[in-house]
Amino acid sequence: MSFDLLSAKKIIIYQPYGGLGDNLAFSTLPELFNNKGIMCYIHINNSTRNDDEVYDLVWGVNPFIIGKSNDTPNAGSCRLKYWTPARFNKWFIERIEIAHDLKPTSYYPKIYYEPKIILDLSNTIFIDLTGVSQIFHFNKSKEFIDYFVPKIINKNKPIKIVNRKKFINSHFEKVYDYLKLKLNNCEYYTIDSLYMYCDVIKSCYMFITHNTGIQSLAAAIKQDSELPNILCCNQFQTFTEQENKGYYNYKNVEYYNSKISD
Repeated sequence: MSFDLLSAKKIIIYQPYGGLGDNLAFSTLPELFNNKGIMCYIHINNSTRNDDEVYDLVWGVNPFIIGKSNDTPNAGSCRLKYWTPARFNKWFIERIEIAHDLKPTSYYPKIYYEPKIILDLSNTIFIDLTGVSQIFHFNKSKEFIDYFVPKIINKNKPIKIVNRKKFINSHFEKVYDYLKLKLNNCEYYTIDSLYMYCDVIKSCYMFITHNTGIQSLAAAIKQDSELPNILCCNQFQTFTEQENKGYYNYKNVEYYNSKISD
């Protein structure tokens, strides 16, 4: 196979993509290697696309990260060829662990921040259809909205649209204009930080989103809990069991597969 990481003196994680989901993809590794007596570092050039919040949430508060290293990475994206969907009929995080010579133990990413419960949000449905790398075509967002609105409109629960101002542009304004046209009882809810977003996700009844980094974060926060219900739109038409377990998909999320081809 490959060099056995379990015989390595230390693990150095690196990925160049920078997204929240890209970093969360490797978030279970430090604790697992630590349990085997192997120290884990983050490479000095590991990418976090937006700001220091992503690094701090995923790696900074992780008690199993020793620090940063400029040594050659031996974990993360360099193991890509070992965790492609064709190799394992396993969930995404399981595949990553196997590709790093570990027994698969996790269905979800992991964070070490303990979200605070906001009691006023316990009955609330949150919707976030924004993104950075995964920006869905308007017709796909419209298709998803047409799918989920009938499912939530009669639940008699407050419905809030996540407002992350730095992500709102003309494309997302158009998407949200259509959403508000279909839902006349929703309002914006401003979220100023990733930590605040963690609190909101932990507290709410239902979270609706696209397959972006925030979906990975929601899966990490929910773990095996009953709530929140997470509904996510996949950009691609994936229908087989193996494909539906594929990249950035998680066991605790309900997926809607888009019927629209690009």
